[in-house]
Amino acid sequence: MTQVPGFSVPSPFLEHPGTPAIPFRTWRRISENYVQAAFPSKLPDDRKCAVLLNAIVTEGQLLFYNSIPPEPTYKATLTALEQLFTPKTTVCAEHHRFRKRYQLPEEPVDRYVAALREMAPNCAFGPLEDEMIRDQLIEGISSEGIRERLLSIPDLTLEKAFIVSQRMEIAKKDAALFSTQGLTAAIQSTEGTSLASFRPTVDKLPPTRRCFRCGRDSHLATAPNCPAKHARCRKCDKLGHFAQVCRSVKRSSQNEVVHSVSTVCCTDTRRLYVDIELKLNGKARTIECMVDTGSTVSLLPEAFLRQHFGEVPLLTPTKVLTTYTRSALPT
Repeated sequence: MTQVPGFSVPSPFLEHPGTPAIPFRTWRRISENYVQAAFPSKLPDDRKCAVLLNAIVTEGQLLFYNSIPPEPTYKATLTALEQLFTPKTTVCAEHHRFRKRYQLPEEPVDRYVAALREMAPNCAFGPLEDEMIRDQLIEGISSEGIRERLLSIPDLTLEKAFIVSQRMEIAKKDAALFSTQGLTAAIQSTEGTSLASFRPTVDKLPPTRRCFRCGRDSHLATAPNCPAKHARCRKCDKLGHFAQVCRSVKRSSQNEVVHSVSTVCCTDTRRLYVDIELKLNGKARTIECMVDTGSTVSLLPEAFLRQHFGEVPLLTPTKVLTTYTRSALPT
């Protein structure tokens, strides 16, 4: 019954009132490993019970001794503690929590899979446990690239999915080391700048005779082939000119110009895709976006919004987006 020195004593399970730091099922394994390692000789039941109860410390012992006393055996004591400190929830609720568990920002794949494994026993998946964890790994992983790779593998198992995800995650971090340094993006603040600074440079050029219908300098407004002769203005809704040359003082809210610059993320990379952390109503998601320096706005697919921010209601837009040719966006 001699204790072997040098082994780390398990951290107290419930030292103060409140929720334990780790689930009892996980802490139980840590405690049993310690007993087997520190006490090579077989301990009697009363001694094992004493070691176990000592590890749950003051608050845990108070709850244990105020409950229905079990039989004076180690197995009965362990069962009583598990019933006492295991949350009483329904399988349906545990399934819901499991399905809502997505990979957190900066959370490694191995930690994410470990969290899913910890939640799975409460869901009573039985022999389908590995398959359910595999499916949730594919659905909840933050990288679209890794998800596409996993979906392309036939006969995918949980073990194979974990290995592939971890390797791609490491490769992605290593690839960032090869990005060119020193290519920083200079973002200039526009706060406090008068609107006069945003006037088009054409105002500073010598005046030229242009068509007041379409704005071109190749003909005048009396030309019969002017493309804007029968066009309807998107600003004032009048016939005979384009919106870009409209002289009407009244401006539609659909074409309101907002002079501001906001930075979501700035990074140095030669890759076509970058990871952006998107926060909405206190909820953060890391998404993989394609870099397009010619685009003035960034759009999210509706499927992504429903998957990651489904509880956020959509509001009526105040702007109408068009393509480069001023045609309506496909829906």
